[in-house]
Amino acid sequence: MPVETLACKPAAPAVPTPAAIAVAAVTVAASPDAPAAPTAALIVIDEAHHLGVHERAKVRPRDLTVAAALDVRAVRVGDGLSLGWRDVTDRFDAARLLAASEERFRTAMTSAPMGMALTHLDRSFQEVNPSLCRILQRPEMWLLEHAVPDVLDTEADQIDRELRERVLTGPVEHATAEHQMLLPHGERIWVDHSVAVLRDDHGEPTGFVSQFVDITEARHARERMRFMASHDPLTNLMNRRTFLEGVQELLSHKPRTGEPIAVLFMDLDDLKPINDEYGHAAGDAVLAAVARRLREAVSADDLVARIGGDEFVVALTTIRTPDDAADVAADVAAKIHDHVAVPLLIDDGMIPVSISIGISLAHAGDDPESALQRADNALYQAKQQGRGRTAIHTD
Repeated sequence: MPVETLACKPAAPAVPTPAAIAVAAVTVAASPDAPAAPTAALIVIDEAHHLGVHERAKVRPRDLTVAAALDVRAVRVGDGLSLGWRDVTDRFDAARLLAASEERFRTAMTSAPMGMALTHLDRSFQEVNPSLCRILQRPEMWLLEHAVPDVLDTEADQIDRELRERVLTGPVEHATAEHQMLLPHGERIWVDHSVAVLRDDHGEPTGFVSQFVDITEARHARERMRFMASHDPLTNLMNRRTFLEGVQELLSHKPRTGEPIAVLFMDLDDLKPINDEYGHAAGDAVLAAVARRLREAVSADDLVARIGGDEFVVALTTIRTPDDAADVAADVAAKIHDHVAVPLLIDDGMIPVSISIGISLAHAGDDPESALQRADNALYQAKQQGRGRTAIHTD
């Protein structure tokens, strides 16, 4: 480090006062690492109280046009000062850039529309932004006194653990997943959660940064669209395509058990006269009521669908005795008749309701469409017998 001794006559007092000792126009000799041309600087010794032989004061250039940042040390030697300095421009610039970067991050985090959080490795909250407080309906202090698992259920907690494990040990820099988060009164929201690991200068993990986007409305809209694509909008029962896919899935498992599936094809009797006399709104009310009664008459595992204007189908999935399958299906059909036959009171008019049923049995390897067609053929036979009848297809 270059050193130069300069004579300096202090102002009147023997003991200098702050900023009373100055050296003007000091020329800094170039070190081997420094630029070839000398750098001029105005160096002011701050906080020079009782400057002794072993006491030093760090000063920096005050002239903003100076290219270099200097770390200057002054030591009194008799009536003069011994000055030593080194060029710390790179360190000074790096610290300034780091401070500016951190300030930009803090500003971005504070103003970000999505929730953001810095967490320790143990997943306790270290810092949260206003958007996360708004999303979770929690004050900042509450979050800072808790950890991420405190706002997750068991399933979401497992997802969160797996996300953090992936960025800690895997090749990915960040990981994303959708999961639920808990609000103060037990409500739940859906979030798109992105997490990345924070590391120190040595590459060691120090914590995590997370972003949370509230996707509750988008998630519900997506689920509604998926439901509408697979269900009848009036009755909320399965539509034809979903029903056939369900039967196909059931039949694919039947080779292991040898159990058949009973398919019941049903038609609401005399819907047209109801529409003509009471209007289509009344007819829709009857269809919705029949759908509800069908669902109540069968087990939760059975498939129920509306596949046409007044046509419904049921697949009985829990037949355990293949030899008695037809009898079991007939018993369920009788139960359906009883549930559906209760009259409906609409606009002060009592509307009688009945349904006709055709039954077929499907086995492993059968085509669902063929099974449905056989049940439809049996339904035609039932309708030939009158209202509220059941017929079973026989080979």
